[in-house]
Amino acid sequence: MGHHEYQLDGYPRQNFLTIDYSAKAEGRSRDPRVTLLAQMVAVADMFDGLRNKRAYKPAYALAETEEKMRKQFTGDHQFIDQLVRPSFN
Repeated sequence: MGHHEYQLDGYPRQNFLTIDYSAKAEGRSRDPRVTLLAQMVAVADMFDGLRNKRAYKPAYALAETEEKMRKQFTGDHQFIDQLVRPSFN
């Protein structure tokens, strides 16, 4: 599920071709609202991918999903908490 992780710089980390992404990264939005939204979407996508059955894997239990997300999600873990332990006030 690592390809679903949040990355501040989402451009490919490795490529068989040498490509200079520095110019593209400079123009990338660093608006904190965009960063928060990207993390929310990434954590929801990762949660969905782990919790639901796929042709190549079974659905994971909630505890196992949380464990995998805490190890692999690189964004703010507050979003994991909100998915796994929602509090309805």
